[in-house]
Amino acid sequence: MDSKLVEGKKTEGWHWGGYSEWARIINGVPQDSVLGSLLFLIYTNDIDEGLLSKISKFAYDTKICRNIDSENDAQIVQEDLMKLFQWSVDWLADAFQYR
Repeated sequence: MDSKLVEGKKTEGWHWGGYSEWARIINGVPQDSVLGSLLFLIYTNDIDEGLLSKISKFAYDTKICRNIDSENDAQIVQEDLMKLFQWSVDWLADAFQYR
């Protein structure tokens, strides 16, 4: 990645109820670039493998959907959530942020 894309940029993050200190960006993809969106889609392409519930992916948002008509349906959703959580652990993604 060309470091000139992020040269001179700084960022701060929100984590557990507070902001971090500003830090200089040394590499990455600039926000709102077509490349960032494309890389994100490639990165998350396999997130729904093995899920029994429907999943909706749009930009940086992922939703799991299923009608709960029985205990079995609730168990399936719980198992799918655990699979999604494991995917986020395996890929070092902070997919389960508290908002």
